[in-house]
Amino acid sequence: VNEKAVVQSTAYLDKDAKRLARIEEQFGDGDPYNKQTCIQKARFYLGDSAEAMLEAGKQIIRIKEHEPHGEFLNTLERIGIGARPAQRLMQAATKFCRPNARPVAHLGKTKILELMVEDDETIDSLGKGGTVAGLTLDDIGRMAPSEMRAALRKERQKRKQEQETHERLLVDKNKKIDEYEAQLYRRETQPDLDLTEKQLQEMAVEAKL
Repeated sequence: VNEKAVVQSTAYLDKDAKRLARIEEQFGDGDPYNKQTCIQKARFYLGDSAEAMLEAGKQIIRIKEHEPHGEFLNTLERIGIGARPAQRLMQAATKFCRPNARPVAHLGKTKILELMVEDDETIDSLGKGGTVAGLTLDDIGRMAPSEMRAALRKERQKRKQEQETHERLLVDKNKKIDEYEAQLYRRETQPDLDLTEKQLQEMAVEAKL
């Protein structure tokens, strides 16, 4: 008996069991896993509402985690959904079925899909009374989807511009530091170079700005 292989196999099975237990705790709603039941639920929940979308995503996650890869794809065909839409449903369920994010899940399908690109911290903050793009959960609830989309995209564009500005400033700063270090090196290796200590100090101050 290869004791090392037995130990490794046991450890793998324990790890896999713990992973499935976490999946069932988050998405199983207390029901034991049954492939056919998950298929029926996923079909039922493939509607237009946000709740239906998230519920379908939860069932597809359970199927994916329990079934081998090839069997999972075959099961998607039985449900009547492609791999890419299924991936989007699973992403939505993972993001919005967490405790802090559940209040956000009541916004509606269109708004939830628009919020998909926001990070988990932003979604959690929104669910706990925070804001996104300066908008509270109540603000977003009162807005038309097109108004919300415009506000979010304006905020994302603003963040992008700020990031680009920050990166340009960082490049300029690094360039000044490189110039200062090059001048300092030349002064140390070429003592007769006409560069005063005051000029070096001014360059160093400028590089730190």
